[in-house]
Amino acid sequence: MKYSIVFFALIFVVSCSDYNTNDYIIGIDVSHYQDDVDWRGIRDTRISFAIVKATEGTNWHDRYFEYNWKLIEQAGIVRGAYHFFNFYSSPEQQFENFAKHVHLKKGDLPPVLDVEHAKKMPSKEKIRENVRIWLRLAEKKYKVKPIIYTGRSFYDDYLSGYFPGYPLWIASYGKKPPELADGLAWTIWQYTDKGKVKGIDHSVDLNYFDGDKNALKNLCIK
Repeated sequence: MKYSIVFFALIFVVSCSDYNTNDYIIGIDVSHYQDDVDWRGIRDTRISFAIVKATEGTNWHDRYFEYNWKLIEQAGIVRGAYHFFNFYSSPEQQFENFAKHVHLKKGDLPPVLDVEHAKKMPSKEKIRENVRIWLRLAEKKYKVKPIIYTGRSFYDDYLSGYFPGYPLWIASYGKKPPELADGLAWTIWQYTDKGKVKGIDHSVDLNYFDGDKNALKNLCIK
């Protein structure tokens, strides 16, 4: 990636050389791949929010989820949880798996649905139908619009124009923020998967939130 490198408060931050990212606040997303995370150490960095993997498919949940979920809150970092979507499992059962493990409360980010390319996928219509079912169930339970996470190309190919009103978290590892085919604005931009953060031994995804801390607070569950 063609980024310029700068250091802020002991974290590795990738800053676009031709785009002003100073107005953004920074977050991370983690799963069991990061092993034990020192959330107290992260508290002393510029990280303002953290989104952790909770579940996948109909019966799998991340073995580090409860650990991460508790300690993120104790560290005073805004937290969120995501479900990794399986294209060939019941969206209803997948949501039940997520809801079983994730109990959101005031101040938490909305639930996140992670939808990504797979080796084998159903039709575009079936993908949209199942994604819509999961999102509606989440909105009904948590009383907030869920966040959709996906890559820019997947969004343009499969979701563009079909999910207005949902906050978008877009992965795009380029020099400039992602521009989506339907013209919608992203809320969170995952700009690298090779970040280095104090408190995490492995590489980690880094994200920009498009707004200040008040805007982040307004996105959270009331």
